[in-house]
Amino acid sequence: MSSDSTNAATSFEAVIAVAEQRHAEVLQNALAERDAANHQRLTEYTASLQQEFEAASKKREDAYKEDLARRDEEYRVELEQRAANDRAREAELEALRHQHEEIIARLNSASQQHPPQPPPHIPLPTPSDHPSSHPPLPPSPTPTTFRSNHLRFLGTQPQTGPGPARTQRTSVQQRRAQSGPAIRRPQKHQLTKKDFEAMGDITGVLNAISTHYAALSGVIKKRGVMAYPDPAEVNRFNNRFHTAQDADATREGAEIIPQNLVQVARKYGQMQHEGKKAARVSVLEHSVLELMQAECAKYGVTRWAPDPREAATSNWNLAQQHIFIDTFRAAVVAGDYDHKGVSRTFASSRLGDLIKLYRHHTFQVEGSRMQSNDRNPVKFAEKEGRSAVYQDRYRISKRRAKTALNNKHPEHLQRLARSHRAHSETRLNPVTGDRERCAMPHRSKAATAYFEHLDLLAQHDTLPPPPKRVKITDPPSGECKLLPTDASLDFFDPDFYNALPTATRAKLNTNWIALPGDVPFNPRNPALKLSYDDFIAKCGDKISGEYIEEDADPIAGEFSGYDAEESEEMES
Repeated sequence: MSSDSTNAATSFEAVIAVAEQRHAEVLQNALAERDAANHQRLTEYTASLQQEFEAASKKREDAYKEDLARRDEEYRVELEQRAANDRAREAELEALRHQHEEIIARLNSASQQHPPQPPPHIPLPTPSDHPSSHPPLPPSPTPTTFRSNHLRFLGTQPQTGPGPARTQRTSVQQRRAQSGPAIRRPQKHQLTKKDFEAMGDITGVLNAISTHYAALSGVIKKRGVMAYPDPAEVNRFNNRFHTAQDADATREGAEIIPQNLVQVARKYGQMQHEGKKAARVSVLEHSVLELMQAECAKYGVTRWAPDPREAATSNWNLAQQHIFIDTFRAAVVAGDYDHKGVSRTFASSRLGDLIKLYRHHTFQVEGSRMQSNDRNPVKFAEKEGRSAVYQDRYRISKRRAKTALNNKHPEHLQRLARSHRAHSETRLNPVTGDRERCAMPHRSKAATAYFEHLDLLAQHDTLPPPPKRVKITDPPSGECKLLPTDASLDFFDPDFYNALPTATRAKLNTNWIALPGDVPFNPRNPALKLSYDDFIAKCGDKISGEYIEEDADPIAGEFSGYDAEESEEMES
């Protein structure tokens, strides 16, 4: 019995051992199969990554080759155009040389036909001669005789008919008539009116280029002028990139300097109220500004600044052009200039037009401003400030006229609001530095009250806010000396108008009345509901009675310095 139990235990242990051995073999085979599958999957994944990398590298290489071919083609076209311009210039110089030789030949032939004659011998009277023995003196020579005598004295015979000079002048007139009127040749990179018309409606593109220019250069202040590039930085750039091909190769490379060293425009709070440039730059996304820094960092440029004094094909200016074009195309594709109506074709098919517009803005618009600032900074600042002053007055006039139209004011009130000189100018106080309204002693209280009423109504409209100005009773910045010629009679202060000379009053178109005479202005005045004829019948005699008639001629007192004949060229 004990032997049977022993055999059973032995057989059970053997079965357990066999089962464990089989289990270990199965587990080992499963692990081996899993390792093999993982290795196969890893091999396939590595092969796919290698294929993708090779495809991407080939695509990048093909794109780089296409870009190089396109640039070579553009450079070749530019060289051909330059050679054509040189040939045309040489032909023009040759024609001028032939004309000069022809004129010299005509002058030589004229001098041979009329050789100089020696002056006539005039015997001098002796003291022994008595005055009575001489014949009487001839009469005073006429202008023709005097000219003939003068020419004989100089050794030249007077001309009795049309001489060679007249013939030469006639030939010049004929040549001018054949060639047509003189045409002013545009400067290099300057686009003419025909060029702009051929490109179509590009107003939004020009505004976008100006905005991108301000953001990339960092000059966003009103009437700010971009500075020339740092000579030390230009030297470092030329030492790093000896040719244009070296600079092109870095466009796809890594950054040479950190991005935080690049100076571009920075966005801050209340930026939209600091001027037109700052307001336009504030609309751009942060990603566009970061892309500008990244592109400048690839070239090692800390401040983007083209040099209008150098050629557009120099290494430095080509690098600045590549930075501008690449970032502008990226901004257009991203939709940052969609609100200005910039077409996406300027980022692809119309790239040539974009380069022309960029060079026109760089070498004509900004370049001329930089040169004017270098010649006379004070005069340039005065000129820029004067244009901005009149622009503010135009903005105020348009805003008030729009407010009067939206509130359905009578036509005579809208006509008064549309008069540009009826609104005060804005000048800079030299003491405090504030923008002040210039004093207008010639404006009546009723007109001032009406304009203040329009400003109050404009606060509740959706129109853009007016320029910030300080209202001072007697500002040191001066007074408005130019009188509006298209304003109504009651716009002028009665005492001021009556003291003007008759000649000055005759230049004013004061044969109509616009205001009911309320101070402050009453928008519910029943006279404003009447037609203009009924309005004149009701209020005309009362208002015009305060002003003198035109036949009176008072003495020009303290207001004789005011004029109504000045042109508005500066304001336009």
